[in-house]
Amino acid sequence: TEGKVHVDRKALFMSLMTEKNLKYLRELTRNYWFMHTERMQNKDEVNVYQEAGLILTKVGFRWAGLKQTDEQAAQNAEDMNTMIDSFSGLGQSL
Repeated sequence: TEGKVHVDRKALFMSLMTEKNLKYLRELTRNYWFMHTERMQNKDEVNVYQEAGLILTKVGFRWAGLKQTDEQAAQNAEDMNTMIDSFSGLGQSL
């Protein structure tokens, strides 16, 4: 049943929420923002929403121990942004 699946999934997620893991997540987030901020300073225009999506995707994958190339990170970020955008609208997504 969904009840047991939900409880198991939540337990798995919560097992990641140790102080050590959360500290590592904060460090990764800070470091990736600093790295990307330096790159963004050299651009004429910056789409903060897209940059934030890319940064958070890279952080999430790294934190989970998943490797990805820069190209894969860009595609994964685009997929995540599309998924998030689809929640904000009414009706069928195009």
